[in-house]
Amino acid sequence: MAERLLSEQLSIIGTIDPDSYSTQTTYSDTFDMRKWRRVMVITMSGSWATAASMIGTMYGCATSTGAWTTLTGKTFTMTEVLLNTNGQTVINLSSAEMASTAFRWARLGVVLSGATSVDCAAVILGDNGRYAEPFTTIAFGDLASVDQIIA
Repeated sequence: MAERLLSEQLSIIGTIDPDSYSTQTTYSDTFDMRKWRRVMVITMSGSWATAASMIGTMYGCATSTGAWTTLTGKTFTMTEVLLNTNGQTVINLSSAEMASTAFRWARLGVVLSGATSVDCAAVILGDNGRYAEPFTTIAFGDLASVDQIIA
């Protein structure tokens, strides 16, 4: 049996599209944690002004459109001093952690302070999907905005 590609094991389930963001809060796509055993949230930032910071927080909600609540222990802070201009962060979240709350849905929120704008992006990968098609398709579980997957 052939080994599965990572693109067949991981799905892109959420993003914050790469762009130049200012001080407003920017949210990722909302995703259903009942479909995933684990997710990994990867954020990336580009050059920014001195004394600027970026705070990323994972939020949970019982419905996809209800009141969002901060998930305990799922927040990062990046500052210009720590990063020296560019940086990445990783947040891991499991379905077991979500099961201990009353939340089914999750999303990432990123807010910037002290900078007029910062180039940043986020990719949220789902692993060990709870459901799978009886045959392998390259786009199963991926966002509709995924244009290509190349083996």
